[in-house]
Amino acid sequence: MGYINSTGLDCFDYFLSDKICAEGSEEFFTEKLIRLPHSHICYESSTRLEILSVPPCLRKNFVTFGSFNQFSKMTDSMLAAWKKILDGVPNSRLILKNKIFDTDSGKSFVANRLKTVGIDVLRVEMRGFTTTLNYLREYDDVDIALDTFPYTGGVTTCEALYMGVPVVSLYGKRHGTRFGLSILKNIGLDELAVSSYDDYVKRAIALAGDWDLLAILRKNLRGMMKKSPLMDSENYIREVETAFRKILWEASYE
Repeated sequence: MGYINSTGLDCFDYFLSDKICAEGSEEFFTEKLIRLPHSHICYESSTRLEILSVPPCLRKNFVTFGSFNQFSKMTDSMLAAWKKILDGVPNSRLILKNKIFDTDSGKSFVANRLKTVGIDVLRVEMRGFTTTLNYLREYDDVDIALDTFPYTGGVTTCEALYMGVPVVSLYGKRHGTRFGLSILKNIGLDELAVSSYDDYVKRAIALAGDWDLLAILRKNLRGMMKKSPLMDSENYIREVETAFRKILWEASYE
């Protein structure tokens, strides 16, 4: 569950997915795809932290983007897209958070990567590892989360949304590139998921220019998640059980 690709092994018969992630992915799997009707993951938060009432842009008078994903997911193409986003939103900032920033050598490595694509390092804040509670609290400083591609976020995306931070995601044809699309579609925000780098940049810039919308999302995202299939554990279990019964029924007639 949550694995992004086929095992490539004949000993596995099925792969648990959903209709959004599985679309067009059959050719990349040796397993038969189980297409749950909503989400193939079910999120349950580990925190009761309250969300700040307003996004940080209204307190600081500039927009802050953020990515708390593993830095190993950040390709040069993605960093180049982030440069265009920063260039398109004057005075904006970017917060990166990952354990790679626990050391000076890690910060230096990332700084050189950022400089290679033309990102002004002075506009980027690098934050290291913290406990789960403090980690989630740091979303108080982020207006918009930027998802990675082609290895998108899963739990990281859910955590950002649960803390009131909208996520802009890029998706492709393969299963593992569509987690963000599936998560956003399940909570009714699939317009924040796009299929090209150009649209990814445009969507992030447009969202950064609508502070009223950011304030509305800050206030309502958690409630939207709680009412969505993404956090409906009882319905999720029923859908998985239905899928397993179908598998057993098919096996009995082979």
